[in-house]
Amino acid sequence: MVFHYNKTMQDIAKIQSKLFPYSIGVYFDAESETKIRTLWEVLAERGVANYFYHSESRPHLTLATYNDLDLEKIDEILTSIGEKNAPIPISFQYIGVFPTTRGIFLGPVVTKPLLKLHRQIYQEITPYSILSGIPYYLPEKWVPHCGVAVEVEPEHIPSVVQITDEMITFPFDATITEIGITTNRSENQYCCYQLVG
Repeated sequence: MVFHYNKTMQDIAKIQSKLFPYSIGVYFDAESETKIRTLWEVLAERGVANYFYHSESRPHLTLATYNDLDLEKIDEILTSIGEKNAPIPISFQYIGVFPTTRGIFLGPVVTKPLLKLHRQIYQEITPYSILSGIPYYLPEKWVPHCGVAVEVEPEHIPSVVQITDEMITFPFDATITEIGITTNRSENQYCCYQLVG
């Protein structure tokens, strides 16, 4: 996914919408979310990465991306998944870089509960969806990651990594508390479901 900072946030949203109008992701406890948001803010203030700070995104792990969803059915499924699944502890252990997108991310330990939830999403939602065709989120190919920055200028990558390392103490333990739908279609910006099982 390529983002250009000389474009407006509306332009970027249109790019995202063409790539995958819908995604399903998981969100963290309030303390962890605040810590990551603060990192986004500092990266923007220092002029090395500003997309996430200026976006309407919440810190998250994307589980799947779609071109279309039966939202009424997905609402039922995610409500049920939230009721059946307890909050999931996760531990971010490293800073990673995706070379093709120059994306910097926090990488969690891949645990059985995390993989179980990921597979459950695909098994239960695929019959009521059209997958985006982006392979990176598919079972057996998924690399869980929480974005810190995207499309970072090559000369700024060391600074982003250094600032992240200074602000995040590893291991950085968090808890997945919600699952939700994100869409660039204005009628459904966020629909979140608590994990309460």
